[in-house]
Amino acid sequence: MAIKNRHSMNLFTRGVLVLFLFITITAKAQDIHYSQYYLSPLTLNPALTGDMDGTYRVGAIYRNQYGSVTIPYVTPSVFADFALFKGGKSKSFLGIGFLVLNDQAGDGDLENTTLMYSMAYHQALDEDGFWHLSIGLQGGYVFKTVNVNALTFPNQWNPFLQTFTNPPSENLVGSDSYPDFAAGLAINGSPSRYSLFTAGVGVFHVTTPTETFMGSSNTIGMKYIGHVSGTIGVHNKLYIFPSALFIDQSPNMEFTAGSSFGINFSQQNGVIGTIFYIGAYDRVTGNDAIIPTIGFIIHGLQVGFAYDVNTSTLQAASGGQGAYEIGLIYTGNIKVHKPDQKYYCPHFY
Repeated sequence: MAIKNRHSMNLFTRGVLVLFLFITITAKAQDIHYSQYYLSPLTLNPALTGDMDGTYRVGAIYRNQYGSVTIPYVTPSVFADFALFKGGKSKSFLGIGFLVLNDQAGDGDLENTTLMYSMAYHQALDEDGFWHLSIGLQGGYVFKTVNVNALTFPNQWNPFLQTFTNPPSENLVGSDSYPDFAAGLAINGSPSRYSLFTAGVGVFHVTTPTETFMGSSNTIGMKYIGHVSGTIGVHNKLYIFPSALFIDQSPNMEFTAGSSFGINFSQQNGVIGTIFYIGAYDRVTGNDAIIPTIGFIIHGLQVGFAYDVNTSTLQAASGGQGAYEIGLIYTGNIKVHKPDQKYYCPHFY
């Protein structure tokens, strides 16, 4: 009886994993997303391209998810963007950038490699350049592959050998590619010397591209992102970084909100030295996860770490272990120039 129960559990577990992979490949599921979305501006909104306190910015982020349930879902990405014609009399400028994203999911090694180019125009709304209205476009190509040999299906189960041995009858296609586009709008500014405000909306997959796997086609629905964030500085010593993110990609929705709190260790008035911050965010939709964060900002470098504590129904399988992320952004100047007076404090999107 014990052996039979163990076999039943193994069969059930495999069935769940196969179903989970099948859903990953064929369903109209949400795109990849980062808990530290403020460290990945080009996946958040194309209108944020080039929006920085400097002339160039490079960043990278790595996410590892579901490692306690199955083969981890791994999502690294890197980006770089540049602010062109910044510091002119008009206070308006142009941003250009590129993004390379890779996502490896589950037992079937479903892999998504995305190459995107972005451009944004930042129109000054006041003569000092404290406020800007930004519009951005993004376009590129998506490449998807799946390791067909790693997949198993119910019709492969051999009841005599008690294992998956029969050849599959499914008509599988191991790769696909398609162009993809996005657009966005944002407004940002500095209401006071130690405060910032940013709000925006982005629309991804605007042409609703079609991907083909397993002999059938799946139309990728548009994804809508709304985001709002702020930086509130108290005498340049204490900082509060509240933010909220809303994602809608039918039939899925996500709402995340929270705040980080930072301390500026600089002893000089008006100088941003080393800022250490700690905070927590809640992915509210579906009671999904609590996300504690920790990080620091120093000399244009921001490094952050986050961990998703799973609180959804998946908790029974995950034991509360969701995902961990580490990300960094470095902002600098290609040439020495008078600092842009728009920003007086750290920028969290």
